[in-house]
Amino acid sequence: MRGRKIFVPPGLMLRPTSSKVRSALFDILSHQIIGASFLDLYAGTGAIGIEAISRGASMACFVEQDNLHLKNLENNLELCRLRDKSEIISGSASAFLKRVKQTFDIVFIDPPYAGLEIEKILISLKQGDMMSPGGRLIFEHQYKQILPKEIKGIYLEKQYRYGDTVLSFYGKS
Repeated sequence: MRGRKIFVPPGLMLRPTSSKVRSALFDILSHQIIGASFLDLYAGTGAIGIEAISRGASMACFVEQDNLHLKNLENNLELCRLRDKSEIISGSASAFLKRVKQTFDIVFIDPPYAGLEIEKILISLKQGDMMSPGGRLIFEHQYKQILPKEIKGIYLEKQYRYGDTVLSFYGKS
């Protein structure tokens, strides 16, 4: 999808992942993304999941609860002609995690920096049940937010800092 612009409406309470962080994320995942199933929690515009598909992921599941964001996400998937490789779930990330039966090779979690969303997600994670064997769970968060070294059987492998943003990579032992 190189060069395609996705629609990000002005004035919405969105904090899209910067192109620098997005590029770094996919450079790190370059060997894992081909053929991977990808879960994009707090999908917003869908930029991360769309890039995952464009870099070779077999499919992306987008979870978003805001109706306006969902409409823009659908439009972006249509614009990029990726509707056939995507699934959109309307609802909260924590509710989705409580009921998910499917597994994913890569789980990307980018909750709002303000508020208690990371804490809610940490509580909702269940032994990495949504991760395929050898899968990765990645949190994008503010550098001031300290994440635990272990989350119910999922272990922190590495962190990368880009300005105020940190990518924390977890895997199963």
